[in-house]
Amino acid sequence: MISDKTQKQLFVNGEADAWYQRNSASGGICLDVRLEKDPILRALDFLDLPFKKTLEIGCSNGWRLEAIRQIYKCEVVGIEPSTEAIDDGRKKYPHIEFHKGTADILPFDDASMQGVILGFCLYLCDRAELFKIVAEVDRILETNGWVVILDFGPPDSYKNTYMHAKGIYSYKMDHAELFKANPIYIEQFRQILPHSGHTDMEPDNRVMVSVLRKFPQYAFPTEA
Repeated sequence: MISDKTQKQLFVNGEADAWYQRNSASGGICLDVRLEKDPILRALDFLDLPFKKTLEIGCSNGWRLEAIRQIYKCEVVGIEPSTEAIDDGRKKYPHIEFHKGTADILPFDDASMQGVILGFCLYLCDRAELFKIVAEVDRILETNGWVVILDFGPPDSYKNTYMHAKGIYSYKMDHAELFKANPIYIEQFRQILPHSGHTDMEPDNRVMVSVLRKFPQYAFPTEA
């Protein structure tokens, strides 16, 4: 029987920990393994961005945040629904501030972050929560701050059945368009590449990295 719970409830109540267990067992959550290959770290290295305080939503055990902290000497914060991931992260990376939670309710002050990372989490979020998530990210992001989205990047929007738990779908779409609908967000970087473990560019295996900057001062110029 298919559950009538939301995807958020299913993840908070067990699938987030199950995801972490699967990926930890495969060796896929490790700072040393991922550092050279991570598309977010490569995009950040390419751009001249300000770094002061960076949040990652769906941060796992914080391996990416630890890399950012070491490279850019900045303050880093993570929010994650998996208790096991947070417990592991607090042991391995004591300089990271961890919070248990989800993207739709961010326990941070307005304009308190200079950067926000959404790395492979939006495709699993409930569709009814998308605008709330964007509003929360916008609320906590300071002017001139940046947002990085790493997610699936198909040419069209569709959903797949999530293979690991009933009642969950993988929603594949261009999630950067949610921010670009507001002209204060300007996309400064975009890359399409094959998903990890694949070499082809079939629609189901396409991954997109998008970096957007929050520039309200340039969005609505006064008509001359």
